[in-house]
Amino acid sequence: MEAHATTDDMYASIDLSIDKVLQQMRKHKTKLLKSHRPRKYVPTEINMPVYRADFHTVSEDEEHVKPREIHTEKTVIRPLSLDEAILEMSINDKPFLVFFNTETEIINVVHRRPDGDFAVIIPTTK
Repeated sequence: MEAHATTDDMYASIDLSIDKVLQQMRKHKTKLLKSHRPRKYVPTEINMPVYRADFHTVSEDEEHVKPREIHTEKTVIRPLSLDEAILEMSINDKPFLVFFNTETEIINVVHRRPDGDFAVIIPTTK
């Protein structure tokens, strides 16, 4: 990507050039993620509560401690290929992405590992 800007101030020219490059990147990202993918599947929503377990040992006298719901989050599950999901994860700062894999036709999760790489969770029944 290239950008050129000319002003009397060198720093203002740099700022304008950066703005132009960012606009080109946004346009390219939108083009990759939206227009080059078949819309065979309709996105669905999953309503998933997030729980926190209370980490203490439970004696025999105490009843089982139920996990406490912290918050509920609605997630739109979009149909993506694995490459598109990894590309989207590399663009944003989210720790994970739930998506409908168009190649395998099952729901997958891509998450960011502590070393910066990405891992895929593929659910199975075995």
